[in-house]
Amino acid sequence: MKNTKLRLWMRKHKKLIIIVSTVFAVSLTAAVYYLLKNRSTIDFQNLTKAIETIETGVEKTSDNKVIDINSYFRNLPKGWKVSPEKIKEVQELGLIMPAGKTYVNAHKRCVA
Repeated sequence: MKNTKLRLWMRKHKKLIIIVSTVFAVSLTAAVYYLLKNRSTIDFQNLTKAIETIETGVEKTSDNKVIDINSYFRNLPKGWKVSPEKIKEVQELGLIMPAGKTYVNAHKRCVA
């Protein structure tokens, strides 16, 4: 039954399927051609910056600096509950979870 509906839908939208498939194939071919053509011109300085951004989650520029934020407890909005995973994580650290709060892990923050 489902197979028949699919076939009918495909027959009805045959031109659209052909157009979309062609556009996709041409776009993919153009992207691969562009990548292959420019593969020898890798900008390693920008690549290093991109890797650092991925690792820290913060893009470092000359106008800002990345600082380390220690872990802390923060207030939960009304009606929110702490996840069981966070409770277990806090217990493994030997801490006690205060009521109405959650634990925020140490992280990096960008300061302008």
